[in-house]
Amino acid sequence: MKSKTYFLLLFGCLGAFMFCHLSQPANWVDVINDHLQRYPKMLPDDIYKLVYQGMLGPGHLGTERLRIDNYLKQELSSVEPDADADLEEVISPDSLYIRINLKKMKAMGLSEEMLVNAIIRSVKKAPHTKSEFIRTWRKLVQMVESDKIRIDKQNFSEFNTYIIENNYPVVHHSEIYKQTYTPSYRVVLRSVWESCRESK
Repeated sequence: MKSKTYFLLLFGCLGAFMFCHLSQPANWVDVINDHLQRYPKMLPDDIYKLVYQGMLGPGHLGTERLRIDNYLKQELSSVEPDADADLEEVISPDSLYIRINLKKMKAMGLSEEMLVNAIIRSVKKAPHTKSEFIRTWRKLVQMVESDKIRIDKQNFSEFNTYIIENNYPVVHHSEIYKQTYTPSYRVVLRSVWESCRESK
C-alpha cells in the first residue's frame, strides 16, 4: 500500500513537472514569436528590449531605492487601472524574469514598496552577464536571417548595426509599440516577486 502511494505521489510530481516544463517557451525563438503574435506591431527595438530584459532584468535601474520608488510612484499616478490585464508576463525561456503590469497592479491595490523591494533584490541577484546577452543576441540575429523569426530583415539589420556601434545599449520601446500597446510595467525575477508576495 505504501509503495502504491509512493508511486502515485511520484507520478503526480513528475506529471506536474512535465506540465510546467511544456507550458513554458522552449527557447528564445519561441518567446519572440509568441510576443510577435500577441504584439504584431513589434519592431527590432522591441525584440531587443524583450531579450535584454529577459536576460539582464532591471539591472540598468540600479539599486538606489529613492529613485526607483519615485519613478514608480510617478508612473503609477499616470496610468489607469486595468482589472482585465494579466499581472505577470513571461519574458524569458527559463521564466526567470517577468514583467509586472502596473495597470493590473494598481487595479489590485498591490503595494508599491513590495515591487520596489522586488526590483532591488532582482538587480542584486541577476543571473546573467552582458557578455552572455551579447552571445545570445548574435545567435538570434542568425535566426532572423534564416527566417526562424519573422521580422523585416532590412529594418532588423539596420537596428543591429546601430546597437553594435553603440555597444549594445539599453533602448526604449519603439514609438509605434508605445502608441499601440501603452506598456507600463517593471521587470523582476519571478522567484523574487513570488517571495515578496508570500511575505506580505
